[in-house]
Amino acid sequence: MIVIYKKNGMQNSVTTEVDERGLVVSLRDTLFFETGKAEVIAASQGKLVEIGKILNQLDNTMRIEGHTDNVPIHNEQFSDNWQLSSARALNVTELLIANGVPPKKLSSVAYGEYRPVLDNSTEDGRARNRRVDIIVVSNKYNKIENNSIGTNPLGNPSLGDKPMGDKPMGDNPANVPDISTK
Repeated sequence: MIVIYKKNGMQNSVTTEVDERGLVVSLRDTLFFETGKAEVIAASQGKLVEIGKILNQLDNTMRIEGHTDNVPIHNEQFSDNWQLSSARALNVTELLIANGVPPKKLSSVAYGEYRPVLDNSTEDGRARNRRVDIIVVSNKYNKIENNSIGTNPLGNPSLGDKPMGDKPMGDNPANVPDISTK
């Protein structure tokens, strides 16, 4: 993967590390996004597609995480950093899907400014915190996630991809327990 970065001039904008979650491919925002924007820069889309092709060769699922610095944003598109990080993660996810990564292998998560890798008090720290991480989920975490498919946190069967059929929905279509304090 390092060869791909150097060949495409990404060695300063893409980093990799392995942690308890799996392989973390960090995309710094300067190569992939304009300031305050969520669309992947057209000139960088091919680079992201190449990364996706390599990662797609693995059987593991991938989680696309959007992150920002703590400098407040408020523009026509986004009222806060959470929205910006969400839109960036989703745009990366959709680009990977459009270029052959199966949707069932992907999920998208937004953390806004709340999971910095460096202190936001310096420009370098803020720059490193503005990123999208592609997590190639480790086999351990893949197994945990795969074992939970089919049930929700309350242990009720999930509807998943199964059709609802012609049964009436009633007042509680998701069979959610009543936790009100009447």
